[in-house]
Amino acid sequence: VLTHSFPTRRSSDLMMTFYKKYQQDLAWMGSNFNQVVKRANELAIANELTLPYFESVLYPQIMELQKLLTAIKQEQHQIAKRLTR
Repeated sequence: VLTHSFPTRRSSDLMMTFYKKYQQDLAWMGSNFNQVVKRANELAIANELTLPYFESVLYPQIMELQKLLTAIKQEQHQIAKRLTR
């Protein structure tokens, strides 16, 4: 009796495609976001974090990251649906 199923070639290919597609985007966004948050922390500690900085730098980065994460979640959902048919 099999108690564990191994990924099929198709599921492995789908997951590899998914990984390759988002690996670079996630690394880039993570690096940029870390730099922006570090700078925001430095400004906050110095009591110099301004609304214009938040609106022009932080908020656009947060929104871009949110869009990327939403896209990743949607694609994960589509892959899971295909694999469980």
